[in-house]
Amino acid sequence: MASFLFLDYVLFIASIYFLQRLVSKRHAPLPPGPRGYPLIGNIFDMPTDRPWLTFSSWAEIWGDVCSLSIFGQSFIVLNSYRSAYALLDKRSVIYSERPNLVMAGELMGWNDIIGLAPYGETFRAHRKLLHSVLGSKSTIRTFYPMEEQEALTLMKRLLDSPEKLHSHISQDVAALVLRITYGYEVKKEDDEMVALVNCAMEELSVASTPGQFLVDIIPMLRHLPEWIPGAGFQVKAKQWAQDLRNMINVPYDMVKRQIATGEAPECFVSNLLLQETERVEEHDLKWAAGAIYAAGADTTVAVLDTFFVLMMLYPDVQRKAQAELDSVLGGERLPTFDDQEDLPYINALCKELVRFHPVAPIGIPHGTLEDDVFEGHFIPKGSVVFANIWAMTHDPEVYKDPMTFNPERFLGPNPEQDPREVSFGFGRRQVVMPQTSVLKSDPLPGRLLAQATTYIVCSMALASFDISKVKGDEPVFDPTHGSVRNTILVARYILMNLLHHEMLRCAYLYTASPSAIIPSTADEEATRKDRETRELDQVNVAVQSPD
Repeated sequence: MASFLFLDYVLFIASIYFLQRLVSKRHAPLPPGPRGYPLIGNIFDMPTDRPWLTFSSWAEIWGDVCSLSIFGQSFIVLNSYRSAYALLDKRSVIYSERPNLVMAGELMGWNDIIGLAPYGETFRAHRKLLHSVLGSKSTIRTFYPMEEQEALTLMKRLLDSPEKLHSHISQDVAALVLRITYGYEVKKEDDEMVALVNCAMEELSVASTPGQFLVDIIPMLRHLPEWIPGAGFQVKAKQWAQDLRNMINVPYDMVKRQIATGEAPECFVSNLLLQETERVEEHDLKWAAGAIYAAGADTTVAVLDTFFVLMMLYPDVQRKAQAELDSVLGGERLPTFDDQEDLPYINALCKELVRFHPVAPIGIPHGTLEDDVFEGHFIPKGSVVFANIWAMTHDPEVYKDPMTFNPERFLGPNPEQDPREVSFGFGRRQVVMPQTSVLKSDPLPGRLLAQATTYIVCSMALASFDISKVKGDEPVFDPTHGSVRNTILVARYILMNLLHHEMLRCAYLYTASPSAIIPSTADEEATRKDRETRELDQVNVAVQSPD
């Protein structure tokens, strides 16, 4: 009986919501799209598996701007760089909002983090704080020694326990971001701080999955008490909100205690708390700090996971990159940031990683702050707008043989379009956390940091290891899979589901003098001598799927 009452309640709320949307909508044509049903609209057309491919197929039927509607909520899909630039960049005043994610945003509290925050004073305040530390080449250069140190540590770990490839990459990225943000050093694989943050991120991954929770489709359900059958999402939201608060408060409070005892290391949080020129609101600072890890860690790990897979699948690319490194380094040392300008093929390889496998293939959706008209079609206020980044980076009109991994497309006198112009967002909502390089005159906070991480890890790995298959058969690989976790499931998805636990072989290149490539400390001397006696050119690396 209770289930029938719940169903009646849901239908009643849905009817009111739909009628409200219907009455407020102007009588003007929306962009074309699949034909829906009365009341529910296109609820059965909204893709949940690789939506970027479905959206791309729609472009062949209805053009590069198409739409659908669910319970009166309009969804606009932009399948080309032309349309995305025209709306999200040129009309950023209208398209700078984020859609309201009821489960993740309202009920769990993620609306306070810059990536999901409504556009306004809070957004601008967080952006300003992040820009002060991550927004220029000069500030990023201060992190280069730390980047090189963490990358070197990663190479050592891969040499000592190569079967833990993904775990080592995750720890390396976490260690870097936590040191920059909180001055915290990750010293073990099962680090409590990393586990705390990853717990909240996993829950965000579930909560932000399209169609996962009915409350995101029918927002009025958020008023249901948790004891009503079918309102179990309220119980989850309460626990997950506490996990998010732990992620934000625990490391921040740690830094405050260190400041009180005079033991705080230099980091993003301590520098801003101790500055005398301008007072920083605590709420803004702690959420800006949490955003650095939340937005940066997963995406950077996904790019590096993808790198190791693609080097196995494209050995010719790997050999060319190693040849360039040999010509510059002479086989005597590992690369540093001072070598970057002399390594154009390595830099092109990093660009191709971003193009071939964008970690957020449909990005984080935008929202419209007011009504708009584009090429004769009406886009209502409150619409959810998707930029199909995967379609843009695989457009055959822009990239020759887009399904082929080819760094050389970015070399020579006529390079193809830099994929970083689209891969990390548009307009005022471009990625403001650690991602790739700054391309525009007004650098966005943090977009240089992960470019640095990607460059130093990829170049060091190529200078230290050969990456190849152990089995003779080609592994199954489908580059149409994408996304980190969900919107923000990606390189991990490839590793877990498509390689079928394929083995990688990492061969240490410079066996004659391993200490010249990966220096050992005095305490590590015995370990180094033992390692030198091993057969270093046949180290098997198992690609582990994440838990």
